[in-house]
Amino acid sequence: MNNVPKYKRHSRMQTKRILSAAQRLFIENGIESVTLTQIAEASGVTRATLYKYFRSKERILWEIHHLRMLEYGEQLRVQLSAPWQTTYDRFSLFFNFLYQEFSERTDTFLFLRVFDSIYQRETAKEAHGIYETVFHPQDFGTGATVRLLANHFHDGSVRPDLEPIPTCATMMYSALAILSFFAKDSCFLSAKYGADANLMVRTALDSLLHGIAAQPPAAAEEKEEAARRG
Repeated sequence: MNNVPKYKRHSRMQTKRILSAAQRLFIENGIESVTLTQIAEASGVTRATLYKYFRSKERILWEIHHLRMLEYGEQLRVQLSAPWQTTYDRFSLFFNFLYQEFSERTDTFLFLRVFDSIYQRETAKEAHGIYETVFHPQDFGTGATVRLLANHFHDGSVRPDLEPIPTCATMMYSALAILSFFAKDSCFLSAKYGADANLMVRTALDSLLHGIAAQPPAAAEEKEEAARRG
């Protein structure tokens, strides 16, 4: 039995409908071109009703991201928190998680493509802005993924010359850039090269992963032996 009051269920449905319609418009037309009137029309509500939920386009934009991060963070914390995991394991699981998301919901990465520059600019500010208004301290927010990946970084599973935070940030954004690019142009690339887009994405992610792996002991021994001979 659903114990949530009817008015709250209605409010949640309205909010979800507005955010879903807004995301679609942002992806299709670009953020700057979209107006609140267009969002209201696409949501099937009046402008006055829209104002009851969101007073600005900026707030809608950040609520889309916030809602996704709540779900994303909950899943990622579970997947990357097992005590047996090495750093390499965490990156492998993280890339698998992103790949699965790409396979099932490409809109996630299409939205990131149009939102990323705004997100980076806002979260780099020292002054409190809309990010601090929408996200609470306990939320899975900016920097949280990098901190998860960097936990006990030098455990022998990745190259010892790598610095934890720069490496984790670089790997994360490289993966997101790859996925955002393929989300937009995968149909053209598949036609151009006669290759499945998902296979191309998987290949790109695996290449990133292999690049940070610690050198296998056998390979290290062979390299040392070659150096002695040479």
